[in-house]
Amino acid sequence: ASLPSIVMGIDLFFWDAARGNCGAPFQQTVKDFIARYRSVKVPLILGLLPVGASFPLGHARVGMSSCARSINAFLRRQCRLESNCLLFDPLDCWAGVKEGEDFRRYFIDEIHTSVAGNRLCAREFVKNRTFTSLRCAE
Repeated sequence: ASLPSIVMGIDLFFWDAARGNCGAPFQQTVKDFIARYRSVKVPLILGLLPVGASFPLGHARVGMSSCARSINAFLRRQCRLESNCLLFDPLDCWAGVKEGEDFRRYFIDEIHTSVAGNRLCAREFVKNRTFTSLRCAE
């Protein structure tokens, strides 16, 4: 019989980047947050910011900020698979979109994904299989 497990998926950093909040207080808060999850041995999945997105406009704007690049670099240093933390790049979601397809059906506005967008991202995330490297507490 398998034991119940929890995996936390966190996508918190978009508005920090949009507001230019990526300095020392932000970094310490994120370090403390990750340390709390490590201490209870809960696998953690953190979402990177969409740096390099050309759609929708809200994502592209935030992804062009120096704060977004700084946050992603910081998250890459803090969250490593060997420490039971997985980074998910939202740009990977869109690998399943067919060339020439209208992206607007995957978003309800310039920032938030629609049900179709959520399904597409979930399919791409599962297809990638990297999450199977996370270890659940016994």
